[in-house]
Amino acid sequence: MRNPTNVDELVEAIELAEATQHQEAGERAPPFPQRVVQEQRVPEGTQRPVSRPAVPGPQDEPMPTEAPHSPGRAWLAGCTVHAEPPKQAPGAEVKINGRPVLALLDSGSGVTLIRPTVLPPQPEPKARLSITCVHGDTREVPARRVTITAPSGAWPVVVGIVKDLPVPVLLGRDWPGFNRLFAYACQPVSPAGNRSQRRMTTKPRRRPVLLASDSPREGESSRHNPNLFYDLFQQVAGAGAFAREQHEDDRLKHCWAQVRGAEGKDLQPAPHPTPHFVVKDGLLYCVAQRRGEEKPLLVVTRTKTGAVMELVHAHPRAGHLGAQNTIQRIRDRCHWPGLEAKVKRFCMARPTCQRTSPRAPPPRPLIPLPIIEVPFERIRMDLVGPLPKSARGHEHILVILDYATRYPEAIPLRKATANAIAQELFRLSSRVGLPSQILTDQGTPFMSRVMADLCKLLKIKQLRTTVYHPQTEGLVERFNQTLKQMLRRVAAEDKRDWDKMLPYVLFGIREVPQASTGFTPFKLLLGRQPRGLLDVAREAWEQQPAVHRSTIEHVREMRERIDRVMPIVREHMAKAQQAQQRHYNRAAQPREFQPGDHVMVLVPTAACKFLASWQGPYTVTERIGPVTYRVRQPGRRREDQLYHVNLLKR
Repeated sequence: MRNPTNVDELVEAIELAEATQHQEAGERAPPFPQRVVQEQRVPEGTQRPVSRPAVPGPQDEPMPTEAPHSPGRAWLAGCTVHAEPPKQAPGAEVKINGRPVLALLDSGSGVTLIRPTVLPPQPEPKARLSITCVHGDTREVPARRVTITAPSGAWPVVVGIVKDLPVPVLLGRDWPGFNRLFAYACQPVSPAGNRSQRRMTTKPRRRPVLLASDSPREGESSRHNPNLFYDLFQQVAGAGAFAREQHEDDRLKHCWAQVRGAEGKDLQPAPHPTPHFVVKDGLLYCVAQRRGEEKPLLVVTRTKTGAVMELVHAHPRAGHLGAQNTIQRIRDRCHWPGLEAKVKRFCMARPTCQRTSPRAPPPRPLIPLPIIEVPFERIRMDLVGPLPKSARGHEHILVILDYATRYPEAIPLRKATANAIAQELFRLSSRVGLPSQILTDQGTPFMSRVMADLCKLLKIKQLRTTVYHPQTEGLVERFNQTLKQMLRRVAAEDKRDWDKMLPYVLFGIREVPQASTGFTPFKLLLGRQPRGLLDVAREAWEQQPAVHRSTIEHVREMRERIDRVMPIVREHMAKAQQAQQRHYNRAAQPREFQPGDHVMVLVPTAACKFLASWQGPYTVTERIGPVTYRVRQPGRRREDQLYHVNLLKR
């Protein structure tokens, strides 16, 4: 057959190629009659109307009676290996393992192909992929597994590597996000020509209702992925096959040994215990009590339990209900040994249920932070904002907290940049000295090269908290909440003067005893309580002159006062940590992971309830500390990320 020159000839070539494939595979005729579609032939000489390219729709879904298709041979309807791509073919920008490249979208191709230049230089892979064009030409090409990212999502897929491919990437239907990306690329461009203004539809395409009486239309071929419901519907056509499987299943031997009746005749004297087994029409049933009445439950063989669980849990009509509801559905109709345990394991292992499960694993027992006794030896830095722009242009607040004395600093910033933070850190060191350790989150200003070089120069150790785990930052988070609440109150009249009120708010916080230490930050840092407004009022009322003391006496008394106070502070902080630990550990359980374990990661950034909050599975690469792990996340902006154990589950 010559090369197709129009859409109709291309369709005929596809049908001929698929018919040839079915004949070579020796595929059996489906057990149900096929619907024959008569094609209207156009007389020669009549110009055929050119139709639009077909967009994949619901008709591409596999029918329940389709036999599983062998994935050994992929078909290229467009035959882009032999011809130049059409001028109006839809294209889209995708990323291959993070590298942006322009891809041609071929709705007639069941396989994805790429040029070898798209991937970094590597030895030729041993894996091979067999592809067949509409001309009947078959060839084997190297195959490699890559991750393709597009606006419709990111999925791994096995691609063929073709050296003489006319385009960098030929994207086929085997990539899970093809349908949405193809529909997006086929949308008409706005008059302004701005394709970026189009939004991809997020409404999921509904799957058609699966009926046992449906069969593929003439000329249609099944998709290369196996149909999960095929085995179950084949049982309708295969007379006696299920009964034969019941006899051959080793797991049902003890059930056959306990049969009490067969074909309406009692093999053992009545009454029969509940549950008991009977044979009816050659099939084995378990008679059990269900809501006050005896019901015959079909005993399912080992080979059919997976299909049953798929139907009652993973099918759209099943709704992915929990393990108990799934068990109840099955127990009303079927039975097999170890039903409850197997269904629970099945439901727990479903990727969709794992990602959308509202229940997080129990937290690990709390590990208290070490008690710091030297003022400003370890400090905590954080950023608050953006806030309403003040009259002086400030929009952010740099918060610095001392772990030993709980002494706070809040510095207004115009921009939250690494340079501005470094300058304020130098100014602070001129008053209290350089810290030995700085604890920050993984925000961009704190992870910058400027901060890294500054800490390396000043011999300051950088400590970072894990992402999405604010429990590590309880001290600074609680202070930020208090600070913002006080600013709202004192700057209620003029919102643009909140930065002028910061010193007064900080004085009020510093002269109040802290819950963990039992002393004020002023007392622990300065060794004395500063003279405040209340002291001025009291002195005016008492009219008592201040006692004169020499500098040496003042230094000696302050040193003695600090020596007396620090043991009490240590005791108060230890008691506070123990109380917090007891409260937190009431529902905690020890959990550990090893390098190489596959885990799900909780990323609480979804704005919609229907979006999955658990992502993965990803691989644990290293254990950093008792509760911190390094996780490899292919396809994300930062592939290696630190996570707290409470954000991980198997």
